[in-house]
Amino acid sequence: MWDTFSGTRNDKLKTYYYNELLRIAGPIFNVELLNGLLDKTKNGKAAGLDNITSEHLKYSHPIVITVLCKFNQSINNQSFICET
Repeated sequence: MWDTFSGTRNDKLKTYYYNELLRIAGPIFNVELLNGLLDKTKNGKAAGLDNITSEHLKYSHPIVITVLCKFNQSINNQSFICET
């Protein structure tokens, strides 16, 4: 009656539902969202481990924000985060 668990079938279903969610809701990260979040960050705060402050991103060329959005979308699409 019930099919046995199949990792391949599970992966196909996960991919299908994720693609369906993207079709309905659109991309999770977009340029407008990231620009809005950067506008809300405070200036003059200490940098993180990567030595990037909010000012670096706020006053960078607009292509940097576009690349960051594409990068985050690809991470979400692949469900993969690189190990450091």
